[in-house]
Amino acid sequence: MKKNIFIVVILIVILIGGCSNNDDEKSTSYQMEYDVIETGDGSTLYQIDGKKYENLLEVSGRSNSAECDSYYIVLSNDSNITFEDVDKRFWSSSTTEETDFYIIEYGIYDK
Repeated sequence: MKKNIFIVVILIVILIGGCSNNDDEKSTSYQMEYDVIETGDGSTLYQIDGKKYENLLEVSGRSNSAECDSYYIVLSNDSNITFEDVDKRFWSSSTTEETDFYIIEYGIYDK
C-alpha cells in the first residue's frame, strides 16, 4: 500500500511540474569554461579553443515544438546574433557549417 501511495505522489509531482513563466530560474544543461582577457584599452576579450571573441551574449526564446523557453550563452564577434541563429545551429546535424560563435552554456527556464 505504501508503495502505491509513493508512486501516486511521484506521478503527481511529475504532472504538476513543467514549464513556468518565471524567467528568473534556469536549469543549466551544459557549460564550458573560457578565458577572460583584459586588454590594455579597457575592453574585454573572451577566448576558447584558441579563438578570441569580443562579445559574451545571452539569447533566449522558444525552439520549434518546445514547451519551455530556453537560453544560450555564446561567445561571438557579432553583437547582433539572435536566438534563432544559435538554435538553428545547435539542432543542426551539419558539422560543416561555419559560424562565428561558440555556445558555452545552454539550458531551459524552470520554475
